[in-house]
Amino acid sequence: MQVFEIEDVLDQYAYVGTREEFPELIGGSVGKYSGPFRGSIELFSPHGNRLDIGDFMHVGPGCLCCDSNVISIIGPMIHDDVEFLPIIVDGKTNYSIVNPIRVVDCLDLGNSYVTDLFGLNRRAYSDLRDGDMYRFLDVCFLPEKLEQISIFRIRHNKFCFQLFTTEGFKDLVQNHDLTGIEFVERTDFCHIDDSV
Repeated sequence: MQVFEIEDVLDQYAYVGTREEFPELIGGSVGKYSGPFRGSIELFSPHGNRLDIGDFMHVGPGCLCCDSNVISIIGPMIHDDVEFLPIIVDGKTNYSIVNPIRVVDCLDLGNSYVTDLFGLNRRAYSDLRDGDMYRFLDVCFLPEKLEQISIFRIRHNKFCFQLFTTEGFKDLVQNHDLTGIEFVERTDFCHIDDSV
């Protein structure tokens, strides 16, 4: 089994900008909300470069946006792991926010390392203080906890927006030449020894 971090490609692909306050989208279902959200495609980077429109677009921390054509491809595989929230983008109603709701306790925290959000100060997870913002850098997964899961967040990652996936979703996206996200391999497994 392989595990990959899903990263959006903000320096190459357009994103959906919204002025609305998002409900809490980190690691749980939004449930009922007064949607749909509204947004517009931002075609220029902060540096003024024109961006391509990808099949996936960044819409908020750890959430992606895609249209109904993409959902028809990925939906059957990930429907248990995400919720699709309607968003009107530039007046078009065929878009949805892909909000991953599967949160998995799948790490060997003693062998996983974090860094601050700027990539500095690598340290052991056990050295974090309550409220620290961080992202996992070296992640040691417990493969037994990831069976039958396609997209997930890590339980111990409250203040970070990293999304992870297994090879099935990565292969599906790549086999259909879908654009706007990249996959960074994070396959480092620790195995549970039940005999101890």
